[in-house]
Amino acid sequence: MRHSGLSLGPTGISYLESGDWTGSFAYRWLQSDHHFRGDEDEGPVRYALGNEVINDTHSFELAAGYAVTPRYSVNLTMPFVYNTRSSLYEHDRTNRYETSAGGLADLRLTGYAWLLRPETHTNGNIALGVGMKAPTGDWDATDDFHTPTGVEIRPVDQSIQPGDGGWGIILEIQAVQKLFDNAYAFLSGSYLINPREMNGTRTYRETLSPALANEAIMSVPDQYFGKLGFSYLLWPEKGLFVSLAGRVEGVPVRDLIGGSDGFRRPGIAVSVEPGVGFNVGRFSFNVSAPVAVYRNRFQSVTDKEMGRHGDAAFADWFILAGVSRRF
Repeated sequence: MRHSGLSLGPTGISYLESGDWTGSFAYRWLQSDHHFRGDEDEGPVRYALGNEVINDTHSFELAAGYAVTPRYSVNLTMPFVYNTRSSLYEHDRTNRYETSAGGLADLRLTGYAWLLRPETHTNGNIALGVGMKAPTGDWDATDDFHTPTGVEIRPVDQSIQPGDGGWGIILEIQAVQKLFDNAYAFLSGSYLINPREMNGTRTYRETLSPALANEAIMSVPDQYFGKLGFSYLLWPEKGLFVSLAGRVEGVPVRDLIGGSDGFRRPGIAVSVEPGVGFNVGRFSFNVSAPVAVYRNRFQSVTDKEMGRHGDAAFADWFILAGVSRRF
């Protein structure tokens, strides 16, 4: 999740004035093909056998923010995705085929408030955000699957569906604090509460094994994200800065509200995220490349019911890039 109504950066806080607008575009690319069961690395074995699953994910976010006052703002984010998935086990288990899905994902509307008065806190502040996610993305996108008995049209895997099928509650926190000249510490985090338990989309996992019957329908899981790091204004005259952060994101085993049955791949990925960017006038540009240092695919509720432990494919690294402008 991203924000656009706040202005936190390597040069501190640039508070928006009443009536100011911000616009931003963000891009994220990742390839998930490194398998883990728990925190056990199964990647080398899967690569040797050639049966790894390969997800290729492209996401694009357009966002607009508006400052009601210097202290309060709102932000609307419109995401789009294009995802592909290559595998053997979902098809005839002999040949590798690819499925894909794309289009509008789930819209988000969030309101933000600075906890401290902007006019008296120029070197550090904390903002809280509360919002809503709407199920505008397709959660039942289909494609051709090459089964042993012929080609069938089925829903694509949960990991590449554009939407999750549930209304959600968004909780966010953003903070920045000046440490010394040109150096700042920053924090950001979000939690998406999805009260809906399952979205009705069939997984067809029960056709792989009768033991997977309790995973026949897709879950609508919560999600979380957190980042803590430091930035330094390397070239003040040109607005050039560098940053380094620790990043964590994942899907919990159990949701905060509602049930947790259905199929999900709960887990966590911890990364080190170096970044670079620069500010030019009203524009701000940034790019970063999180590199995974720890991954763990947890046992889901349905795993525990049947005494098994599913796996999941994670990315080794990915790319984040963005540009924003203040109006």
